[in-house]
Amino acid sequence: MRYNEVAPTDREDKPSSNSERTYPQWVYDFNNEQRTDDNVTNSTSNGDLNNFVLTTDDSSPSSYQYVDLNIKARDSSNSTLTDFSDTVKFKVYYGNADTSSWTLTTSSSYYAMASDYNSYGYDFSSSDDGYATISNFIEFKNINYDYKVRVYDVNDSSIYKDIIFYVNGNNNNNNNNNNNSNGNNLYITTDDSTPTTSQYVDLTVKARDNTSTDTTYRGTVQFEVYYQASNSSLWTLTTSSTYYTMNSSYADGYTFTSSNNGQKVFSNLIKFNRNNYSYKVLVYDENDESIQGYKTFDVGTTSTNNINGFTSTQINTVESIYSARDAMISSLRSIYSSLRNNTTRQNMSNNLRIAMQEIIDNNTNKTYNNFNDFYNAWLDWYRYTISIR
Repeated sequence: MRYNEVAPTDREDKPSSNSERTYPQWVYDFNNEQRTDDNVTNSTSNGDLNNFVLTTDDSSPSSYQYVDLNIKARDSSNSTLTDFSDTVKFKVYYGNADTSSWTLTTSSSYYAMASDYNSYGYDFSSSDDGYATISNFIEFKNINYDYKVRVYDVNDSSIYKDIIFYVNGNNNNNNNNNNNSNGNNLYITTDDSTPTTSQYVDLTVKARDNTSTDTTYRGTVQFEVYYQASNSSLWTLTTSSTYYTMNSSYADGYTFTSSNNGQKVFSNLIKFNRNNYSYKVLVYDENDESIQGYKTFDVGTTSTNNINGFTSTQINTVESIYSARDAMISSLRSIYSSLRNNTTRQNMSNNLRIAMQEIIDNNTNKTYNNFNDFYNAWLDWYRYTISIR
């Protein structure tokens, strides 16, 4: 079944962090809200969409625990479709993963998803480059079921992908891995889970059928890296070299061969570049992302700051504003209809988002070279938003 709503294009991109720190108090009022999008016509893609890859920060969440959803659009050669600009929509099913018995539901007694995602979906923009992270996407309420989320293209519902969530440990094979309904999983170990910064670590990936090594596995695995600040409980997907450096040999993943016998040691795979962070390396099968596993790392004990022109406290403030931005805008737009179609406000907001990302990534050509300049720009946006609401 397809929804009849017209998809939005006035999309505000999702932030990459969710920690809270000191900045104007009114921001905090919206930290648990989700995005509300405008009801305008969506754009079309270049027509090369073939499939999606879906991953999450936690496929075995507790009830009432929000999880993230990462969506990669790919072409027929399984390359990321960087100019993908369609809208994707979502369906939610509850049931039993072991028996593949699923029932479509829209009932709030089973899950909670932001109403704009439920109604309008997610509209890919050029800044997504074919890869979108929707933070705090969905929570599941009834612990007696597994859940399946389907992502499909609004212009061609035959192009879709499912991801399964096992709530409150319904999947007995979870351990530190996220397994699919057949018991297939990737079991991840390392030579050092508490490395220092700039210390390369090994990662061993074992393909398993339940707990037995699957020596026949010939899949291609891909890697994703998440970070978590010391005072945060949320994982944030990153590709920034500010946070980590990965062996370039595996930029396109790794395909298992018969000589691997179901297990591969990736020597000196990755090093982590920032102290006082935890990191999660997620490994997943590119053709069946429900076959996945992860390993977490705790890095460093000493606070450092390597971003020119900003102190550690100021960087924390920028990251906090960046993390709350999407929910803040969503809440304001849902309350004040005059904000939804104001082009000046939207351009100011998008420019500020780009500038914050430049600061966080320590871009040498960042728009604002010190905190005062950034904060003045943020106040200009805030005052203009209040003036037109």
